[in-house]
Amino acid sequence: MILLLLAAQAATLGATNYSASAPMVAPKGKPSFADEFDGKAVDKTKWRFDVSRNTEGWYNNERQYYAKDRVENTRIEDGALVIEARRETLDRSKFADWGGQAYTSAKLVSREPRGYGFYEVRAKLPCGRGSWPAIWLLPSGGKWPDEGEIDVMEMVGWDAGTVHATLHTAAFNHVKGTQRGAQTQVATACTTYHRYQL
Repeated sequence: MILLLLAAQAATLGATNYSASAPMVAPKGKPSFADEFDGKAVDKTKWRFDVSRNTEGWYNNERQYYAKDRVENTRIEDGALVIEARRETLDRSKFADWGGQAYTSAKLVSREPRGYGFYEVRAKLPCGRGSWPAIWLLPSGGKWPDEGEIDVMEMVGWDAGTVHATLHTAAFNHVKGTQRGAQTQVATACTTYHRYQL
């Protein structure tokens, strides 16, 4: 599984200097992957930018162009990863894969596949119509949904505070309307850092 971070508005992730409530479940053992976002830029040994379908469009009808290495969309500020969506038109001479989208944002994917284990992301989410922050675990190869997808956290901006966790498989997925999931209310999801765990 690979870890995928998406945002459709400003979102911040990580950070040792940002407090979040104590974890509900304490992990056992040592983490096999961690990023405290304490550098000056996204650590490219840990993350890659997914820009593979910018020209033809993405699978969920996303209306944004996912930018690579663009400080306007992805940066480290005060020990936090900021993924920011912007309404703007790009210059095709500088962005050859721009598909005419009206928004820019970023999509980061962990470089190294991970197996079973404990996953935790500390995040403060964006709110507002059009935003769709998500933390997904996806298979590192194969065809979706045959190898599965775990949505650790998703929140649709127009329903701020309702956080979803969903499992997709070949038999259970949103295309068939058979996905399995749960939701919970997190009233301060957009104003306070929280720990999202699996």
